[in-house]
Amino acid sequence: MRMIFIFFGLILWLVLTGGFSYQGSSSLLLPVHAGQTSAKELTRVNAEGPLTIRIVYLNPLGKVEDKSLAFEVGMDTHSVDLDRYKMENHVFLLDDKGRQFKPLGWFSPQGGGHHRSGIIKFPALDSRGKPVLSPGSKSFQLVITDVGGVAERRFQWIFPLKPE
Repeated sequence: MRMIFIFFGLILWLVLTGGFSYQGSSSLLLPVHAGQTSAKELTRVNAEGPLTIRIVYLNPLGKVEDKSLAFEVGMDTHSVDLDRYKMENHVFLLDDKGRQFKPLGWFSPQGGGHHRSGIIKFPALDSRGKPVLSPGSKSFQLVITDVGGVAERRFQWIFPLKPE
């Protein structure tokens, strides 16, 4: 009986102190240890041309409630009208096998004119029902095309996740 109390006490202590955690979408099975991955490590920035684009990979932060791969996209400029871009037509996900995935859509858009942000989501499963990103994945890229006078911008994440 004493062993049972010790066992449950240990489990409770681990949960309360953040001794371990599992973050991310259930469809993206990449373990993350508590405190290991921060928003800074998941952020990529491109400042080519007159436009700066900042992207945060949201899944490892536990901020994705559906079964998608989600990215927060922020765009800032002082010379480009960003309202003319329908972002879901200018972005795709590229896995380490060379497969391209179209977005599910551009969600929660905010701002306008010279400052825009939103969430771009991609399917977590491919057409065969297999995870787009699996524990065996080495890297992936988010590619933005023809925005702000730049033909192509690539934002890459390499596993294990670390700052760019």
